[in-house]
Amino acid sequence: MREFNPQELANTAWAFATAGHAAPALFDPIAAEEAAGRVRELNPQVLANTTWAFATAGHAAPGLFEAIAEEASGRVREFTPQALANTAWAFATAGHAAPALFEAIAIVEEAAGGVREFKPQELANTAWAYAASDHLAVESTLFDQRFARRCDALTHGFTVRTLCQLHQWRLWYECERACSEGLPGPALLTRCAATFQATKARPSRFQRQVAATLVSLGASVQEEVVLGEALQPGLGGRLTRRATGSQGGRAVAFRGARANWRHAAQA
Repeated sequence: MREFNPQELANTAWAFATAGHAAPALFDPIAAEEAAGRVRELNPQVLANTTWAFATAGHAAPGLFEAIAEEASGRVREFTPQALANTAWAFATAGHAAPALFEAIAIVEEAAGGVREFKPQELANTAWAYAASDHLAVESTLFDQRFARRCDALTHGFTVRTLCQLHQWRLWYECERACSEGLPGPALLTRCAATFQATKARPSRFQRQVAATLVSLGASVQEEVVLGEALQPGLGGRLTRRATGSQGGRAVAFRGARANWRHAAQA
């Protein structure tokens, strides 16, 4: 690995993640090399691609993510809208808290006139990332009327996945954070809710790990996904029920709102 320069390491990780080929023996040394002070040699696009690769591969690399968070926080003005959105998405997907980075992204976007340059996927990825990370920027207004207008202007460009992401963001933003400024118009919100409720749920990596642990303990696990008004009438959320029948007992865990979001979307 030492013969590779930082960009070659990042490109290798990106290629394996894109191919969907798990290679922990490869990702571990790449993470170690990049975290060892070499992230400073990476340009913003490569930083974004690296976080995306590790998040997509589901390969934990806290040291690498911490190094990239520190490096990227001071260079966010050099990032393209797509790179910013992908970086935020990757940190949220990996479950790595980076409040300074998320604040920096919000500040630079506000200074640049909001999200006027964002495409539908970038709008949805960014919104979902802040919701999944439970980070509401305190020093800037990322989700304002400019965000709402941009979403409405591009309403026909949203896919099933991005409509679901926007709905998940709305659940967090309006219900958990009690915010209303920056919400798109009723027509788009209705499409988001309808699409989310009609989309087949996919258990997150965390849910699968919990189920596997219960099975290893001798429990009989049944998973049930329910679509309904989980948080607030008219919005619709998802509940996941896990029932175990060990020695006649029954345990049910309900997970809704942000709990199921991480790893649910692919960039």
